[in-house]
Amino acid sequence: MKKQVFTLLFVLITLNVIAKTKVILNPYYDVKTTGISSITKIELKNNETLMYLHCEFPPQWWLWFSKKTFIKDCASGDRLYATALIGGEFDKQLTVSASGYSDFVLVFPKLGKTVTDIDYGDDDKVSIFSISLDPNKNQKPAAVVPLEVQKWMDVELAKAKNESLVDYSSANFFRNDTAKLVGYIKGYDKRAGFTSGMIYAKNELTNEDSPIVISIQEDGRFTAAMPMNYPQFKSMSFSERWINFYIEPGQTLSMVLSWEDFLKADRMRDIRYKFTDIQFGGVASKINAELLSINLKEIDYRKLNEDAKKLAPNDFKSNQMSFWKASAEELEQKFKEYDFQPQTKTILRNEIIMANTTQFFDYVMNREYEVTKDTLNKILKIPVGLDYYAFLKEIPLDNQSLLISNDFSTFVNRFEFSTPFSKARNKPIKRPIRITFEQYLFDELALKPSAKDSEFIKLKKESETMFQQMSVIEKAALVENITKKSKAFEARYKTYNNAYILKYSGKMQEFTNGDHALNEWTLRDSILASDFKLESNLAYEISKVRSLKFYFEKMLTKDDARTFLTSFEKGITYPFLKQEAERMYNKAYPNIPKAAYDLPEGRGADIFRKIIEPYKGKIVFVDFWSIFCGPCIGSIKHNNPIRAKYKGSQDFDFVFITPEDESPLDKYTDFVKEQELVNTNRLNADDYRYLRQLFKFNGIPRYVVINKQGQVLDDNFQMHNFESELNKILAAK
Repeated sequence: MKKQVFTLLFVLITLNVIAKTKVILNPYYDVKTTGISSITKIELKNNETLMYLHCEFPPQWWLWFSKKTFIKDCASGDRLYATALIGGEFDKQLTVSASGYSDFVLVFPKLGKTVTDIDYGDDDKVSIFSISLDPNKNQKPAAVVPLEVQKWMDVELAKAKNESLVDYSSANFFRNDTAKLVGYIKGYDKRAGFTSGMIYAKNELTNEDSPIVISIQEDGRFTAAMPMNYPQFKSMSFSERWINFYIEPGQTLSMVLSWEDFLKADRMRDIRYKFTDIQFGGVASKINAELLSINLKEIDYRKLNEDAKKLAPNDFKSNQMSFWKASAEELEQKFKEYDFQPQTKTILRNEIIMANTTQFFDYVMNREYEVTKDTLNKILKIPVGLDYYAFLKEIPLDNQSLLISNDFSTFVNRFEFSTPFSKARNKPIKRPIRITFEQYLFDELALKPSAKDSEFIKLKKESETMFQQMSVIEKAALVENITKKSKAFEARYKTYNNAYILKYSGKMQEFTNGDHALNEWTLRDSILASDFKLESNLAYEISKVRSLKFYFEKMLTKDDARTFLTSFEKGITYPFLKQEAERMYNKAYPNIPKAAYDLPEGRGADIFRKIIEPYKGKIVFVDFWSIFCGPCIGSIKHNNPIRAKYKGSQDFDFVFITPEDESPLDKYTDFVKEQELVNTNRLNADDYRYLRQLFKFNGIPRYVVINKQGQVLDDNFQMHNFESELNKILAAK
């Protein structure tokens, strides 16, 4: 009898415990920002709360659970922190299994009886919002495009100025106009962590930045207007997720994205995830859909870095050409399977050309970097001969459609600054009215050179042709040898030096910076023909026009620039490029002297005004930087003594602005303390994007000067000239 009573009592107690455990399977939630973790079950017990997580991540990568992992009552805001992690340890790397799936259970303290909805996250970031504790609440149906949103996109598409696609071979290929992007993100919620995106737009013909903010409304709609001058296959970024699209000047393109694609991108971090659930509208919709459907043969960039250390130039060239050929053949096979439009085929072919040829230049750059770390590597000592660059003959450099490619910007930059062209940058200027010291001695004065003199002169002449074919180590040795012999030569004839200077130093100043710039491009023209074995072409002329930004900003007075540009344009055959060159000249040297200007109206200006408001009445030097930007860090450290020297100035102050996503809080805090920075601002990514659009910059560091009246005095200040420019700025107050 006692045994039966005991058994009955045990059953009653067990049933009582079970009755007090509430189980919610696959709980409903409003939105989540993590594609890695899914909550499969929540158990509400009488003494604790269990949360079951199913995690999906690339195999052998690792997960991390912080001790600050929490759940939060949505109504009160009260937090409960995890007390245990079943299946792992807090604050330790947890390696994902070969399957890519891992399961964990988080243990939290008991939730209050009145709690109906919770948030889940770690540190100060929520990753799953409004998780319902109602076991009967069903998940939302798949997100769709609301009727009013579809009508809005249709209206915007109907406003497009350009209703036809451009002929890539026509003169109408180049046309200044604005393109518009409109779209919608299905399943978007403002709690996603971002309210804007960015198009890293720029004028590739002139190398002028023009970043565009994509504004996202609370309901998921987004818009952006882009100044353009030819059709482009571009990229836009939402929360560090990249999405490609094709658009032409004067057109409007609509795009419908899915939040589920964003979550997949978060989960698949081992690759550059390609968004697949996109619906396009507008004249170019079919081209975009076709581009989305094709996956090109991917380049292994990690292997490229290793090849620089392991493969001789000719071996790499052979491998890369084989990969290029295989990629092109694979694409042509796909064209046989699908009936693509001619524009789509051209774009994809050019994507392969630009991506592969860029790797030839990157290989050389990587070698030059690696040799600084490994001076004993025999492979790195093998010079890159001029025959290596024969791959350029495989490219239709006069084809306008090359510019459409996403990789054209990288290609033309690498081409412009490639090693053979460096001879034009490094070669001494040939001044027509000046003779060298050696010519003065042995031609004009008719002195007889000694054996050492003849050896030195011969070495200098040979070095001009030998230098570009040498490895970095050999170049350094040659420069050291020439410097040593040059000093000895000058010492032997120092008694003649004063007479030489008196006779020729005054005339040397007649050679202007404009002459210098024109001389450099004359040399480049020669290198294009003699080293690259190429005739002048569109890509080369674009590289010429891109260089004008540097000449106009850094080197030339208005008169020198006009004289230089008149001669320079004789080497430009494309009318649109000449127009762009003239526009840049007029922009750099306006008829009315450049003056301080008021900040325009808009969100970016509002954000910026709030930052500089405390310094009203002072001149403000604003530094845009990030903790991962080497030049930014170097500049801040270099200017530390200057900041200390002028600390407490009543006339001016320094202000620093950095984005949260590029300056992690711990590293940011340490650096600010180390450099004794004051007036620092760490902005959220959305606000920072609007400031980039306001001052038109893609790269940092960027410096902006604000006068005492709050006007922009200089939106691209050269900080390295700070002290030399300071007195001018103070005098202009």
